[in-house]
Amino acid sequence: MAAQGFEVVQQLEPDSGFDYVGTAAPDSGQQGLLGVDYKHQRRPVGISEIDRIIGLAGRTAVGRLVFVSRSGFTASARERALQNPVAVELLTPDDLLALARSVASAGGEPEPRIAALIRGVSEEMAKIVARDPDALNDLEWRDLERMLTVVLNGLGFEAELTPASKDGGKDIIVSLRTESGIETYIVELKHWRSGKRVGENSVRDFVNVVGREHRDGGLFLSTHGFAEKAFESLTEIEKTTVRFGGKTKVVNLCRSFARVGAQLWLPEDQGLAELLLADTIDT
Repeated sequence: MAAQGFEVVQQLEPDSGFDYVGTAAPDSGQQGLLGVDYKHQRRPVGISEIDRIIGLAGRTAVGRLVFVSRSGFTASARERALQNPVAVELLTPDDLLALARSVASAGGEPEPRIAALIRGVSEEMAKIVARDPDALNDLEWRDLERMLTVVLNGLGFEAELTPASKDGGKDIIVSLRTESGIETYIVELKHWRSGKRVGENSVRDFVNVVGREHRDGGLFLSTHGFAEKAFESLTEIEKTTVRFGGKTKVVNLCRSFARVGAQLWLPEDQGLAELLLADTIDT
């Protein structure tokens, strides 16, 4: 949104109406206010929600609306948005990613407004998970990877989400600066909707990747846990280099992120390496 001349801030009060509000930056050529709303629910957003934000726009002088819904919109909702004089842009996370990919395939970087929207959705997901851990069940695996990347960056790491692939081994590359230099870690995340637990082969593959790439360590997260004998082949050295966590670890990272956002805690209070590897499974 900054690229289009808006200065966007998150609305912290629950009754403020919109999740984010943008004001026209000086000399940007933009006028009025921008309202951004995000819905994380299982069913598509219907016409009543469109009417709600349009009505809110009329009461708050918002001239442009961006509505992001995890589950999309009903046909009647899309029709109502087209009929209204207030500019209403309806987007899903897939829409945001498609826009980003189209820009990237043309040889450029994703527009700042697209990257900001994707980041904003992931931030909202993290806050929802921090309040309600069962919300993890509603997330697709790639959504969870994006969310965790945003969480780690928000905690002070330099986290990079790797391209989606089927070969496994590393989803997020995490770097942090220490007194002795830069340390790098690999984070692998399994979020199988079937509820299947991660077994020994996947654990061994991950440990091999960490060693082969000479990383300082690794964190393997499985929201549905690990099989009973998943760690049997690990040596004592491997157990200190690579850590494993479940749903609780993911939720705790989200809660730390929420505390940082609310200015209740600073990551410097605890070493980042210790934070990354805390609350892991005793193998």
